[in-house]
This record gives sequence, C-alpha cells and structure tokens, in this order.
Amino acid sequence: MKYFTPAWWARNVESTDAVVADYWRYVETIRSRLTPGLRTLLDEVSLHDSKVRQFRVELPNQTVVMILHGLTDPWSPAGQTGRRFELRYEGVITVESANEEGWVSEHLDNSDLGYSEIELLSDGSWEHRMLFASGIELVIRFRDLSLKYEPLLEAGDERLALEEAMVEQPQPPDR
Repeated sequence: MKYFTPAWWARNVESTDAVVADYWRYVETIRSRLTPGLRTLLDEVSLHDSKVRQFRVELPNQTVVMILHGLTDPWSPAGQTGRRFELRYEGVITVESANEEGWVSEHLDNSDLGYSEIELLSDGSWEHRMLFASGIELVIRFRDLSLKYEPLLEAGDERLALEEAMVEQPQPPDR
C-alpha cells in the first residue's frame, strides 16, 4: 500500500486526514484516464468491510474474478443494505499477496477488506492494492477492470445456494 498503509490504519502517522487528501488529489490527476470500471470503483461504491467470497484466477484469459459481500455504504447508518460486488480484472500481469511483518490486527478474518487504492503505472497498466484486517495486502496489476454490483442475495434465493456451494471449503477427512 502506498497511501492506506498499516501505519495509517493504526493511526501511526502525523495526519490520517492528510493521507486521505493526498490520495484523492492523486486520483484527480489520473481521473481522465480512468476506465469506466475504475470510475465506478472510485465514485460509486465502497468495498470497505466487504468479505471476499470467491477469488478465481483464469490463466488462459489473464483474468482474475473477485466476488465480495459488503454494504451499500458502510460509512452511513442508512447504507447497511447488503451488496454483492463482482470485480473482473482483465489483462492481469501479476497477482501478489504479502503480510507486513509485525502487523496483524485483532481481526483474524483474512477476508475482511479494510482499504484499497488504485494507481496508474508508468507502462499504462493499473494496480489495485487492498489491505485486509488481518494485515494481508493483495496487489493485482492489470489492464482493465469491470465492476458489477447488486443487492446481496436473500435466504431462499437459489442463486445464493449456488454461490455458497462454489465457495465452500473442503472438510478434512475423518480419522
């Protein structure tokens, strides 16, 4: 992470507000080059506190698909309606994950997305950097992003059962 670092999250920086302002000033310098999916990500949704439900790498297509469950607006009491996000990264160049040594929050859920940031790189590709509550950082470098979102599926909706079946973890065999 370049802006929303573990130190920023822990408030171990001089001014957390200055970091936020610096990031949005940077976004304004690249706004004219944002793809429609990146504009949607930055202007219409918040992935804060979303949970990763599925992470799929499609090697032949150089595609990564990430499905998250989050809220309409996690910052507002009125925005607590569940929302399903599907991020599709096209032209993926690299996927990298690391955990900053020495920093792990009290949240041990690896799927809880805290903060994310976008950067335009000198070769014209993009990086989406995500910091999770566990301290894990995920970085995806790509050429384009599409983003779809819809209300979170309700119990009884057959699509919910299908999605949950896709993300179920295999159980270890009985001994």
